[in-house]
Amino acid sequence: MALMRPESRTITKSPITLDLFEQLYAKHSTTLSCPCSKVAIPYNIFASNLITFHPVCSSIFISEEWIRTLYLSDASRYGTLDFRTTANSQFKLLASFCLLSQKTISQNQLEFDN
Repeated sequence: MALMRPESRTITKSPITLDLFEQLYAKHSTTLSCPCSKVAIPYNIFASNLITFHPVCSSIFISEEWIRTLYLSDASRYGTLDFRTTANSQFKLLASFCLLSQKTISQNQLEFDN
């Protein structure tokens, strides 16, 4: 009576593609191992972002100089529907939105790149 002993071999493939892994897995699913050095890849390897802000966010209309120019110490003498009454505050708000969007995008871009 002859006994057959299973033969075990280690074969290393590098770099490995998804197609090759799937082929090997189909044939050797019980013995296949993949000692990967990384379990995930950064987003910036396979995706990219092109970020464009609205032109107003880089215009004079959100500058301190412009906002100061719109300030009227006696704005209350104009009616509440008069643009001069609220112009200073509206442009301050616009500048705040621009700054918030730029900070948010900057923080998210850092996370995306890592």
